[in-house]
Amino acid sequence: MYTFFKIALVWLAVAAGLLAAQPALAQDGETPAAPAANPTVTIGHFAPFAADVASTAVDVRVNGTAILTGMVYGNYVDNVEFPVGSVVIDLLTPGTETVIVSATAQFNADTSYYLLAIGGANGFPSKLIQTPVITAIPAGKALVTLGHLAPVTGLTAVNICTDDGDLVVTVNYGEPAANLPLDPGFHDWKIWVLGCSLIEVFDMPPFFIAAGDYRDAFAIGLRDSLAFPPNIVTTTGLLTLFNYLPTIHSSTSARSQP
Repeated sequence: MYTFFKIALVWLAVAAGLLAAQPALAQDGETPAAPAANPTVTIGHFAPFAADVASTAVDVRVNGTAILTGMVYGNYVDNVEFPVGSVVIDLLTPGTETVIVSATAQFNADTSYYLLAIGGANGFPSKLIQTPVITAIPAGKALVTLGHLAPVTGLTAVNICTDDGDLVVTVNYGEPAANLPLDPGFHDWKIWVLGCSLIEVFDMPPFFIAAGDYRDAFAIGLRDSLAFPPNIVTTTGLLTLFNYLPTIHSSTSARSQP
């Protein structure tokens, strides 16, 4: 059973796993080439499709093989190795063959991805979305991926703006703004519906990001919901200056084998 969100008052960082490479054969006079590594995937369950968190539990199946069991809303598992090529992913009612969501996606070698379950409320269908992660960070910069994954009626896009009113990025529901270059240092952002001044959705706590860092943050939850309150979650950790609602949370990372 997965534990629901763990509130982070300090840096909550999730260490990325390193894939071990086997030596490759080389021709005389050539430098041995590193073999291609299988894709690694962060699987997140952010689909509030049931009446409560416990009822959102799913088993995750890849090409017919169960890889995770009993995964509930608000949880993620990182560095899951996937096969290269076209992959069929199914989310099933635990212990059954009842498919809740099914999708086919392409995964390339030497690439990391998000695979996130979203929707299932307010007329938004349950679905899986895939987003690649860029690990080559520009010199002197940081990278951040931001996602609007909250199935809220009328909120199909939001503007993320600085506290001074400058637009950082517009994010559409279910379409993460991935791998955005960001200057290192402190950032203070707000999330708005219209422009950078009309209908405030979130006032994010100020956060710090260092040069060379990769971080993420995803808005999830439902408006006026006790079971699925609006929140911002991170799978990489974010260093925030203080903690208040809405706050930065770190989803529980756990792996459950059948």
